[in-house]
Amino acid sequence: MFSFFGKLIRRILPDADERQRIKAQQAQDNRDMSKSDNRAASWRNGIGWVCVIGMAYQLIIRDLLIWGSKQGYYTLMTEPPELDGRIWSLVFGMLGIEVF
Repeated sequence: MFSFFGKLIRRILPDADERQRIKAQQAQDNRDMSKSDNRAASWRNGIGWVCVIGMAYQLIIRDLLIWGSKQGYYTLMTEPPELDGRIWSLVFGMLGIEVF
């Protein structure tokens, strides 16, 4: 019982080393974002646009292609490929959401 509460408290209140690591990471992020060329932040924008395009394809464009071929507007030789779940891992990671 006590070990459960001990683990719970350690998860809620990180130790001093963890707090120091978090502060150092936040300071590094602030330095990166304050640079005039913004190269450190630009890769995040690039990956974000890749995620947006991948999700738009998976959720909208692919379905419209399949629907249009079934309506007879055009003929598809094969069904458009479906993206696997890695795009969601990337999106959730960029948003800071941990998925179990």
